[in-house]
Amino acid sequence: MSLKGELKSGVIINFITIYSSIAIKLVIWGVLARLLTPEQFGIVAVVSVFTAFFELMSNMGVGPAVIQNRDLTDGDNSSIFNFTFILGLIFAYGFYEFSYVIAKFYQNEEYIRIGKYLSVSVFFHSLSIVPMSLIRKKREFKKAGAIGVSSDLIIGAITIALAYRGMGYFVLVWKAILGSLYIFLFSFFLSDLKFKMHFDISPIKKIAGFSFYQFMFNLLNYFSKNLDNILIGKYIGVIPLGYYDKAYKLMLYSIQNMTRVITPVLLPILSNYQDKKELLYQSHLKLSKLLAIIGMPLSIFLFFNANEIIFILFGDQWGNSIPVFKILALTVWIQIILSSSGSIFQSTGRTDLLFLKGIVSAIFMIGGILYGVINKSLILVAYGWLASYIATFVFCYWLMFKKIFSRELKEFFITLKNPLLTAAFVFIPLFLLSTYASFYNLYISFALKTLGSAIGFFIGIYFTKEKKFLINLLLKK
Repeated sequence: MSLKGELKSGVIINFITIYSSIAIKLVIWGVLARLLTPEQFGIVAVVSVFTAFFELMSNMGVGPAVIQNRDLTDGDNSSIFNFTFILGLIFAYGFYEFSYVIAKFYQNEEYIRIGKYLSVSVFFHSLSIVPMSLIRKKREFKKAGAIGVSSDLIIGAITIALAYRGMGYFVLVWKAILGSLYIFLFSFFLSDLKFKMHFDISPIKKIAGFSFYQFMFNLLNYFSKNLDNILIGKYIGVIPLGYYDKAYKLMLYSIQNMTRVITPVLLPILSNYQDKKELLYQSHLKLSKLLAIIGMPLSIFLFFNANEIIFILFGDQWGNSIPVFKILALTVWIQIILSSSGSIFQSTGRTDLLFLKGIVSAIFMIGGILYGVINKSLILVAYGWLASYIATFVFCYWLMFKKIFSRELKEFFITLKNPLLTAAFVFIPLFLLSTYASFYNLYISFALKTLGSAIGFFIGIYFTKEKKFLINLLLKK
């Protein structure tokens, strides 16, 4: 099968499985948002930031390295799994002890109890790294999707049941624990991992160079993308953090439902073509154009529908999340396009460049976050995010085109011209409806804006003549 055929097949499978879970997740978060307060979400959001850090530490960049390296044997994979088991124990215990530091920093003893429970989630997350990577490496996207969808459904139902029993914010803790356990158990049995009770350091050496730079990039990426939660919770307050976290996660959710269809497919498939730079270049240009055609209009749509989306999904108590969400929505198209860039650095073995990109990106993002926190403004934090993503976007593609493809950056930006024009056609009806029309029913307002966006989008792809590109890319083999 050709590169295009393999990508299309994987994307279709991912599309079906991921969008099957959208309704499940929307229902779950909609119910929980009405049962829990912004303060309760904010409390767990604080600890979740540090949980993500310890999960990242236990990963050590192993997952992408296992997928990218084509020379690993069953014995190698078993030794690497044993390595992640040891790391899981170390970092789970480390997080258990670190919960006291969190409690002291935020002056809230409840964080100790939450942290001790979430250490279990850290352990099982580490154990699932190799099994899930092997499933993706073999391009068994149906299995990976089935694990994710079934986990959303079953663990989500349990979480709602616990919330109705009055467990408060602790249901979010149980959601994390049960979710990590579920994913480990099913990924282990479905991956055909040949587990052996021995440990050999040589497989670790095989992936050390790749995984080191991958890990360092992940580490920088973590701090730059989670510093906002840490500082907002400390210096602005837990309740504002609850509003901010809800806006940020809703923005991220709109991105993930798009990128999770494509990005899990890229590295396992592109790694097989790592020596064919011209093929990778042409494929990435087409993929970037596709993501821009989707992402740019989506950003406009989310910006003008912020009120309707927040109030319909989460209820009236989350109104303070709307201004933040509108600004963050403008980063959606950038993040969607950027989501495919990492696979190019990884598949060509240039995680050193990925690390460099992470350093520059972290500088931009930390600066933007600090600007907002110093002024104690969630709005300025969001504007800081927007500015930093624009700067990161330009640097990332300059680095990729110069160092990997040996091309001029203007070739990339030329591909974005028609997607930008398409977004302009979506902007016009939404601007007119938002400025000159008044709706007393949120559902009617949302429906009309959605219709206006759809009409604008189709006019846009006809006007820019991108209809043929989409048909050829999505329908023809």
